[in-house]
Amino acid sequence: MKFRKFISTAVSALLIMSASAFPVSAEQYSSGIYTAPFGSRLAVSELSFAGIMPPVSSVDEAAAYMRQCMKERQAEFTVTVPYNGYTDEDDAVKKMLAEAMKETSSGTEGDYLRFGMKGYKYGTAVRGGNITIIYQMFYYTTAEQEKAAEIKINAMVDHFSIYGRTPYETIRAVYDYIAENVTYAEVDPNEEEHDDLSIFSAYGAAVNGVAVCQGYSQLCYRLLKDAGISCRIISGTSRGVRHTWNIAELDGKYYYLDPTWDTELGGSDGAFFMKGTSDFDEFSSKITHIPTYDYEIIFPDYESAEFKSAYPIANSKYIPPRYTKGDIDANGIIDGRDATAVLSAYARASVGKAYPFSKEQLAAADVTGEGMTDGNDASCILTFYAVSSVGKADDIIEFLQNRT
Repeated sequence: MKFRKFISTAVSALLIMSASAFPVSAEQYSSGIYTAPFGSRLAVSELSFAGIMPPVSSVDEAAAYMRQCMKERQAEFTVTVPYNGYTDEDDAVKKMLAEAMKETSSGTEGDYLRFGMKGYKYGTAVRGGNITIIYQMFYYTTAEQEKAAEIKINAMVDHFSIYGRTPYETIRAVYDYIAENVTYAEVDPNEEEHDDLSIFSAYGAAVNGVAVCQGYSQLCYRLLKDAGISCRIISGTSRGVRHTWNIAELDGKYYYLDPTWDTELGGSDGAFFMKGTSDFDEFSSKITHIPTYDYEIIFPDYESAEFKSAYPIANSKYIPPRYTKGDIDANGIIDGRDATAVLSAYARASVGKAYPFSKEQLAAADVTGEGMTDGNDASCILTFYAVSSVGKADDIIEFLQNRT
């Protein structure tokens, strides 16, 4: 399963300076390239600091500016920050990118930007205790494609009522949607150039319905983060090839998600859904997930004590709620809230939207056994609640059988 991989080919070079640039003798200059293998390798080019350099910003201010530029898919931007604290120019270049791509509450920042960046070129100038960095960025998507992805994602979220559910059901809905609606894009593992870069993005997964694992993971990340669920993208290998998957938080623990492999199994079978460290790879000895750390600074070390402390993985899979007939919220009680949930879901379905229920919830809501969930089910649930409240019934299935 291929995904973007940065190859460090930093090359020191003098920069051609214009008449308005600072004298070469007063500064240190460097330039270099970091690029992924999915596009043509960029030739080393010289960057010029012609014109007025941007004013010195704090690291936080510069990172916020860079973050916004990347979200807008701007091809070039420049920042100036204090040089103290960095070992060299290359260290500053990477750490500023890492700061710009740090985790926030937004689904279009953090890992979404990190895995949306195909590569970059940079140039630096050190002067008077400050470092100015020019970034030339290369992305898997354009600004127009990101806008199209946002429209598609918003429509999908509304249609499936993804954000009107419990945290578990939200994760389940996101996972099922991706596993059932995105087709894996077969690519040659040795191929370094691709005509359609969108297969490596959430845009490819959401709009075109075709992506490699990176697109699956990026879409999953965006949907869960925007639903208020902490999520990360993990890069590594699986089945002997480059691969990405996700982790998502529920009740204080993180669980593994790999919708790509479930797609390969024909849909949302859940073989790689909400698993822990002991059972994530239990499906087959041929499918193992191995996190890797070979991008330095820009990507986190997934095996580090710091990362594991921030994102503690559960030892075993998450035990989902147990839904029974009539008990739509799995709280062990059949009451008016269950009837209201069914009626609300039916109202949405009546106007062409999807039921905001998982498969298990739909089965629990169909108390009449008619193969559909509608107002009749809500009425039966409400009637049972009224009767059971006065001690005249305690089993909804038996109650319904006696009514017929």
